[in-house]
Amino acid sequence: MKEERKTLLVAICLVVSVALVAFSGTTYTAEGANPPQCAISIAFDDGTRNQFDYAFQLMKARGMVGTYYVTTDLIRDFSGKSNYISIAEIQTLQTDGNEIGSHCKTHTPLNTLSNESIREEFSASKQLLQSYGLTVDNVAYPHGATNPTVDSIAPEYYRSARLHRGMPDFVMHFPVSQPIIVAWPGETGNATTVIPRLKWMVDHIYSEKGWGIIYFHNVIPNAYNSPYTISTQDFAVFLDYVLSRGIPTITVNQGLDAALPPEKMKLTTTTNCGTVSPASGAYNIGEIVQILATPPTTGTNERYVFNGWTGTGSGSYNGYSNPSTVTMDDYITQTASWRHEFKLTVSAYGGSTTPAAGDYWFEEGTEVTIQATPSSSENERQTWLGWSGSGSGSYNGTANSAVITMNNPITQTASWQTEFKFTVSTDLGSTNPSMGEYWFMAGSSVEISASAPIAGAKERYVWTGWSGTGSGSYSGTEASVLININGPISEHASWIHQFFMDVSSPYGVVNGSGWFNASDTRVASVDAAVIDLSPGIRVVFSGWSGDASGSGLFSDVIVMDQPLSAVALWKKQFFVVFNQTGLPEDSNVSVVINSENNIVPFSYWVEEGTSVQFNYPNQHQTWFGARYLLTAPSNQSSIEIDSPKTMTAEYNHQYTTELFGAATLPIAIAALIILLRRKTKKGN
Repeated sequence: MKEERKTLLVAICLVVSVALVAFSGTTYTAEGANPPQCAISIAFDDGTRNQFDYAFQLMKARGMVGTYYVTTDLIRDFSGKSNYISIAEIQTLQTDGNEIGSHCKTHTPLNTLSNESIREEFSASKQLLQSYGLTVDNVAYPHGATNPTVDSIAPEYYRSARLHRGMPDFVMHFPVSQPIIVAWPGETGNATTVIPRLKWMVDHIYSEKGWGIIYFHNVIPNAYNSPYTISTQDFAVFLDYVLSRGIPTITVNQGLDAALPPEKMKLTTTTNCGTVSPASGAYNIGEIVQILATPPTTGTNERYVFNGWTGTGSGSYNGYSNPSTVTMDDYITQTASWRHEFKLTVSAYGGSTTPAAGDYWFEEGTEVTIQATPSSSENERQTWLGWSGSGSGSYNGTANSAVITMNNPITQTASWQTEFKFTVSTDLGSTNPSMGEYWFMAGSSVEISASAPIAGAKERYVWTGWSGTGSGSYSGTEASVLININGPISEHASWIHQFFMDVSSPYGVVNGSGWFNASDTRVASVDAAVIDLSPGIRVVFSGWSGDASGSGLFSDVIVMDQPLSAVALWKKQFFVVFNQTGLPEDSNVSVVINSENNIVPFSYWVEEGTSVQFNYPNQHQTWFGARYLLTAPSNQSSIEIDSPKTMTAEYNHQYTTELFGAATLPIAIAALIILLRRKTKKGN
């Protein structure tokens, strides 16, 4: 291995010499050169587009390679500046054997920055370039500006850091062990001095048998040579002169490799993204070196998952420990691998999704199929509106199933127009909307109102209010109200159907009049059965008429199925007296009234309009032999009762039988006894 290392520089020079490509039919070969002892690295700063379009093409035609230090913020893909190189062009440079170096992130002089900002300039540019599969081991300070702090931080990220050095001090000699290397700008001078100056630099490197780095910025056809520009014509003359002197052109990394002393082994550390430490460098044989991979700084919803180390060379490491160690028994290459993942957040306004609503991590570049499925029920339905997405690679559109590419954090939302069933009903009258079922969009509003049916005479509808079920529904007595549709809602308008019952009576006090609910049962009532109107005149309750029935003070039960009336019926009665005059006080006369025999005096109440038949006896015989004859009214009489009546029978004395004989004495005594008894009763 040591012998191989010793002859490395020789091999590099021979390969370059064999690979020299002729232009205009001429092949250049090294003459009198001592390749192990001298070499030139042609470098380019900033990453301008003309370096790829012209310098690269001119060098490639001659079999020459260079080192391109790129300022990452100026790359065309990110800055949009058309005069700078693209990622694809940088990758082409590396594929063709050129080296890619860092010229930091923003091209700010590093000696003006804080420690944190210096580290950001170093790490951000390296991470970005490595994320595109580029190997980045070396850095060139923007403007050549540095200080001890900058020089102490650079080795944490890079194998070497390049600054300027004036002539003739830009030439280095092998082996080069320090991390700070020097270079000189090749376009310095004007149109008449640039070529002589470049040739002097080539000759000086050759004579010093050293290693020189000559760097350029712009290589443009027919351009006037300036401190930052050289014409393609002059650049081609420079390349041809290098070839004519037989000095090999190598990359900076190749120069550092050729400079290794025999007791050193080279460790090359690379990663597909992030950073690795230590940077590529040389270590003593057998030395144990800790290697650490650090992922790039991530944004929100972005992460890196460590995939492990792969190593080549005796003492290298293969596995997932991070950090790990290697033993420098050989040239070792260690590559850290990270899986770059982005978060996919899926959500849905209604329905379900595949993947289900939630957060998922996918490797960069993964294609994910998203699909939405509606949810529905008897009272809810959904109409597909489409996907809305954020993040590069997301999907916005109405396709229900779509494929997204995970090159950034992505949010996908499935949107459905959710509609809820709105049911309106009423037992009476009408509603707006009309009674039935409707579908309204969630979050919308609908005004509901209720109207009573047309009522007939003595009929009415009493509003009792809305009764609602469901989120946002209304229950209350407002006849018109605004409903917010936040879910399935049912609203029922309620009315009470009522009829009027009219209870009337010409006499007394009645109860039961008023409005009553349909189908209710009621009774009518009157407060008295008999009412005296005036002396000898009264009315007697006789029952109910109209829509009521029954003969009691409380009517039979009435069902309120229509407007009803209840009328209390009365019969007028007059007081009728039957008497007699012209007879002795102890006379016991009877009168026959409507075929019934009654003792006079006799009185009773007779219904108005009744015809009363009565008759008194035509004659009356007393116990003492006196006889009286009826003179008025006639023996057979009839009267119509239309007022209080007093009927008096008039009797006249006809004769008295003489009772003085012995035979009549007992009769007279008996009559006297009867008379005395009557008087006694009357006195009691």
